[in-house]
Amino acid sequence: MMEPVHFTSQLKTLQSNEAEIIFTALIDEGWHVYSTDLGNDGPISATFTAVKMEGAEIVGKLQPRGKVESKFDKMFDMELRFFEHKACFVQKIRFTKPTYTIDCYLEYGACNDEMCMPPTQVEFKKSGTAEVSPSPSKGGDVESQKSAAGVVPTAPLDKEDNKSDTDTISIQTPLLSEGLGEATDSLQDALWTPVIDEMKAMGAGDRLTDHSLLYILLMGFVGGLLAVMMPCI
Repeated sequence: MMEPVHFTSQLKTLQSNEAEIIFTALIDEGWHVYSTDLGNDGPISATFTAVKMEGAEIVGKLQPRGKVESKFDKMFDMELRFFEHKACFVQKIRFTKPTYTIDCYLEYGACNDEMCMPPTQVEFKKSGTAEVSPSPSKGGDVESQKSAAGVVPTAPLDKEDNKSDTDTISIQTPLLSEGLGEATDSLQDALWTPVIDEMKAMGAGDRLTDHSLLYILLMGFVGGLLAVMMPCI
C-alpha cells in the first residue's frame, strides 16, 4: 500500500491546566491533505475523535495550522482547502484530574491529481499525571464578590447583644402602639369637629356623636348634594 502521508503526534502542555494534541504530517510530492470543515459534498475533512478521555476534556474544535492552500477542484466541483508538503492539526484539551488517560485519533483524507486514499486514522494514546490547580471554594468566591462590590463584612454579634436588642424591641413595641393610638384619636377628633358643628347647626341634635358613622356620612352627603343643587344656600 502507498503511504504518501507520514504523521507524527505529541502532547504539548500549556498553562492553566490545558494542553494541545498536535498531529504533524510530511506529505509526498504531488499529494495534499484536506483541511477541516469542507462539508458533506466534498472529500474527507480532517476530524478529531475521542475514544476515551478520562481526567481531561476537549476544548473547542480541531484547528488547522500552517499554510493552507485554497483552490477550486474540478473533480469535486467546489472550492477546497488543503495542505501540501506539510500539514498540522491541533486539538486543545483541559486536564480535570491529576491523572489522565487519553485515547483518540485523527481522521483525514488525501488525494493527488489521479486518485484519493481511503479515510485514514492516526491514533494517539497517552496516560500520565498533570498539575491541576484547585478550584476556589464557594466561600472564597462569595467573600471575593463582596469585596469586589465594596461590601464591608461585619463581625457577628454576640448572644448577649442579640438578647439586649430583642428585649429593647419587646419593651418599646407597646409604648409605640399606645402613642400611635393617641395620635390617631386626636387626628380623628380634629377632622370630625367641623362636621359635627355643621350637623348641629342643621338640627341633628346635641349628641351627634351618639349616631353611627353611616348616619353621619349620609347626612354629610345630603348636605353636600343640597349645596350643589342650590348654590345660594
